[in-house]
Amino acid sequence: MKSGFMLGRFQPFHNEHKIFLNEIQENFEEISVGVYNTPVSLSNPFTFEERKRMIEYEFEVPVFKVEYTKNLVDFRRNIKNYVGNSIFCTRDLDRALVMRLLKFGTFYRTGRYISGSSIRNLILNKDDEYKKYISQFTADIVESQEFIDRVKNLNSVHSLTIPTNLRSRLTIF
Repeated sequence: MKSGFMLGRFQPFHNEHKIFLNEIQENFEEISVGVYNTPVSLSNPFTFEERKRMIEYEFEVPVFKVEYTKNLVDFRRNIKNYVGNSIFCTRDLDRALVMRLLKFGTFYRTGRYISGSSIRNLILNKDDEYKKYISQFTADIVESQEFIDRVKNLNSVHSLTIPTNLRSRLTIF
């Protein structure tokens, strides 16, 4: 059985990820998705559960939490139970790690037109253009009071540590 595993942060899960996952589904009998369990921050404002729901809203696939670590041995241990014959990575860094550790698989990279960080910047700037890159389901999460309060809190907690040019963009909430 041909199986594949897609790995990423999905901050947020957007249309490029959707295209990528559709292509994987066309070529593999079984797929699963690994979502890095990154700590919530201004660069990672969505919780694991929110990102899992974003993916599950679009696809009926198993979604697994992958603990984020820079330790290569731990990284291998964290993903070895989920991988199939091939791993698909959304970032070059992930691709390099997987190739170095597991030494197998076929790797594809989406032809990105916009990155997750560009979408997050649009969201933080309250530029409604972000909506054209994500599903309505994901937009509803972005517009929820829980998400808005989280970003406000992150902005106030981290305002002393972020660059001034970025800080001015984050005070809109």
